[in-house]
Amino acid sequence: MKSSDTQQHIATLEQIIQFGVGQDRTDGSFDIFIDKLSGKLPLGADAPTFESRKRIICLGLRSKIAQFSTITFLCGFLTLISALMAWALIPDLTLFIYALVSLMFAWGCIAAYRQSKNYYQILNAVKILQQIQPDPAVFHPVIDQYALDAQFFKSRQQTRVIACVIVLISGGCLFSIYQNPPEVLFQISFILPFMLMLGIGLLFHPISRKESLYLYGTAQLPWKHFPVFLKLCCILGGILSITMMIGYEFLS
Repeated sequence: MKSSDTQQHIATLEQIIQFGVGQDRTDGSFDIFIDKLSGKLPLGADAPTFESRKRIICLGLRSKIAQFSTITFLCGFLTLISALMAWALIPDLTLFIYALVSLMFAWGCIAAYRQSKNYYQILNAVKILQQIQPDPAVFHPVIDQYALDAQFFKSRQQTRVIACVIVLISGGCLFSIYQNPPEVLFQISFILPFMLMLGIGLLFHPISRKESLYLYGTAQLPWKHFPVFLKLCCILGGILSITMMIGYEFLS
């Protein structure tokens, strides 16, 4: 039997997966980004297609199950150790301290197990979800490229300005790290190579949210419609970020 909170969570995720979030917004959607960081929205909520939203959200649910399953195991193990310590100290009065600690870990074990069970129920409900409306299709196939360039010139230039800022900031940070390697490198630094290559890709092929909405019916441009050069930049940036992370782990 699912609790009302679990049923509400399932209903919310079903709504998000079916229809997405911010699919027709052409602004920066900064509030959506903040909601994803804070956990109000799941990762993938603004993905452009049903399958991509479902895949990313299911991946997030699996990570939650793994997280709480690990906590359940650790708390159960610590409960056993604390209980054995309390039993070994009988009739010493310090056994009450270990008994209290054992109860705390037991409570944590039960709470984590319930969370893991809830997420497992949610995952099972989401996995069988079927698409009820088609993904946005191409509404306006390009016939006159010059007219399209003129129509979205301003929004493309805005994207290029953002790309320049991304390149300058990420490139500057990488140059600073190369010149003066810090003793401790923050985890967020590992996305700098990806951001640099993304910025370079956007300089040559600026993606306009308004243009994407006009052509494909969604402001979130699907990966299959990315220009080839931009795809290569994203893939190369991902490889460089992973290489940087692995190299730092080996050298530190």
